[in-house]
Amino acid sequence: MLLSCFVLFLWLPAAPGQPANPHEAQPRDQYRPPGEYRLVGSTKHCGPWIRDSFVSMQVNVDASGCNIAGDAANEPSIAIDPTNPSRIVIGWRQFDSVESDFRQAGWAYSHDSGATWTFPGVLDTGVFGSDPVLAADSKGVFYYLTINFDEMRLFKSFDSAVTWDTPIQVAKGFADKPWITIDQSGGLGDGNVYLAFAGGAFWRSIDTGLTFSPVSAAGSLDIPTTFAVARDGTVFNVGRIERTTRIGCERSSNAADPALAPVVDLAAEVDLGGSYPALGASPVNP
Repeated sequence: MLLSCFVLFLWLPAAPGQPANPHEAQPRDQYRPPGEYRLVGSTKHCGPWIRDSFVSMQVNVDASGCNIAGDAANEPSIAIDPTNPSRIVIGWRQFDSVESDFRQAGWAYSHDSGATWTFPGVLDTGVFGSDPVLAADSKGVFYYLTINFDEMRLFKSFDSAVTWDTPIQVAKGFADKPWITIDQSGGLGDGNVYLAFAGGAFWRSIDTGLTFSPVSAAGSLDIPTTFAVARDGTVFNVGRIERTTRIGCERSSNAADPALAPVVDLAAEVDLGGSYPALGASPVNP
């Protein structure tokens, strides 16, 4: 199911010892009346959803593989086990009812290349979980990053997303739109975890997400931000250039080496043939 929802965010000051967001305020998740939501598939449906020649399998289903009438989900993220691509996990913001604006960190997994799915529920029952981001390392360990209003939390699964370990508190202080990627190159930086979020620093972890240190001391890229890791371990971080409507790219050529203090050695503007709108504005088409 899908839930249409407009999302706003607020930045709260970081705890001592954590890089602070340069923005004094950001919008924050805000409640909308139930009448403004759109419920898709409100009746019980089992099996694939078919439209013309397109066939899709629903992920948030009950034990019989049927749609759960009345619940909703949005903002999905997917990860695939590189050691066995038949193992897939998807995470999302889970709303147990379209009448509720409270979201939790939902997930489902498939061990048969997406033909069937198991939806166990949420990672932490009763705990707010938003903006999920999933990734996998080269050994097939799954990572699930989610935010609460006062922290970012990182869960790891060593059994193909069937269960998840106790979460690691990545940072204290509200963060918006985080993103992670994991080096799967097999080289010097294999297993490094890279993290960024709106208005915040670009961070690296060399101990499987237990601790993070900044690559860029201050967040020069604003929302959204995303990563790519080259075969040689070079890391690219792309997002909106802070307080502008332009797209920028940060490159770190030494982040793969755990013995070195990582730095951004190149920052460039990327011409995509259009412009990125200011927060809250309508998209600008080229």
